[in-house]
Amino acid sequence: AYMMYSSKLSQQLTMKAGLRFEYSRTTLKNDKNNLDEANNCYFVAPNLVLNYRISDPWQLSLGLSRRISRPTYPQLNPYINLIDNDTYETGNIHLKPEKANKVDFSYSYAGQSLKVNGNAYFNYTQDYINQIAYLSAVGGDFFDERSGRAERQSPTLMMTYVNSDQYMNSGVEHNIRWNVQQWLGLDLGTNIYYTKSRSSSQGTVFRNHGWTSNSSASLNVTPMRGMAIQAQYFVTTPQHFPQFTTKTIHYCNLGIRQQLMKKGLTLSALVTDVFNTRRWDISSDNPVYSLVNNSKNRSRIFWLGVNWNFHSYKPAGGAKKQEEDRS
Repeated sequence: AYMMYSSKLSQQLTMKAGLRFEYSRTTLKNDKNNLDEANNCYFVAPNLVLNYRISDPWQLSLGLSRRISRPTYPQLNPYINLIDNDTYETGNIHLKPEKANKVDFSYSYAGQSLKVNGNAYFNYTQDYINQIAYLSAVGGDFFDERSGRAERQSPTLMMTYVNSDQYMNSGVEHNIRWNVQQWLGLDLGTNIYYTKSRSSSQGTVFRNHGWTSNSSASLNVTPMRGMAIQAQYFVTTPQHFPQFTTKTIHYCNLGIRQQLMKKGLTLSALVTDVFNTRRWDISSDNPVYSLVNNSKNRSRIFWLGVNWNFHSYKPAGGAKKQEEDRS
């Protein structure tokens, strides 16, 4: 159940307020394994947005919001999944939903050729869901029938999910869109934030914190009518998760689109990770284990798209309005 209210408090100040109440129930049952688990969740989410228009192109905004995110089935599934000979994964049937509380203050400038948006925010999440690992056995000797002698058993690394004791992040975000010429546009974006987290499992406490920056640049060129070329570059500095830290990630995408036959036919091509630089490199030094993992997926891919618009139907009058309302 939810309610919303909006009002124009003055010529320059407007307000939108809302309140949402929600109840959910998760039931996990398996007669064979005598599993019968039920969790009830009540959630109240108020939100408030104040907009103040300083002048025609300038606007300020203050927002307060609360959101919920429930655990997915793999995160809840209590049965063990084999990843490799030494690594297993299991869910946690006692996971609680995440509850995020956010405050943000933003400004915007909307000129004819230049648009700028800025945002400063603070986000505190209760019961943040994250994946951690622990040793499920200390190892020991077992008898190998094939060799006829005792062998040393290695400890098993068990991956699971827990609710963090503490998770917060705060930062500033800026986006700039500049139409340099009629045929040339530039988009710049950056998000710089500080993250702090604390989780505990099996009597072990995991802590991590640090600064991260997500930045992107996009060059948009329309050399001729119906054609669009876009080059994008993305850079993410080290990210700090409860149990590990990633290295810097950067990559470039390049795409082109051409419309033909009065926009009825559209041809497009896209190359992702043009320079083949996108990697997933992580490191961890926590009370359970030390880890360095370097992964490289096949991220440089060529995509080709063909789109043909057979018919474009636009109902007139009331029928059109009904369709819009329904959508």
